[in-house]
Amino acid sequence: MPLRNLAAQAVTAGTPVALVTGIAGKQIVVTGWSLSLSVAGSVIIRGATSGEQLRTPLLGVGIGISGVPVRVPLATGENLQVDVSATGNVSGYVTYDWQQVYS
Repeated sequence: MPLRNLAAQAVTAGTPVALVTGIAGKQIVVTGWSLSLSVAGSVIIRGATSGEQLRTPLLGVGIGISGVPVRVPLATGENLQVDVSATGNVSGYVTYDWQQVYS
């Protein structure tokens, strides 16, 4: 299962940053995460076109939170992104998998 590490990734609120580039014919499925934000606010996992898929509760400065295993599928070929509710640096990781889509 692939892992995408984030080491103090700067993110401006409302301007998502790409985490994983989509592949034609496959879906990215988020399977877990552990994230923190350098300022008080929420970390948002989203698809480039489908929008917000997962939002952490409001976090205190530098306080992290881990998610239980979840299956958050994005649209076929869609990029996985991270955004924030308040501009800051995101640290932690997101685990994901690829799911073949048959038409």
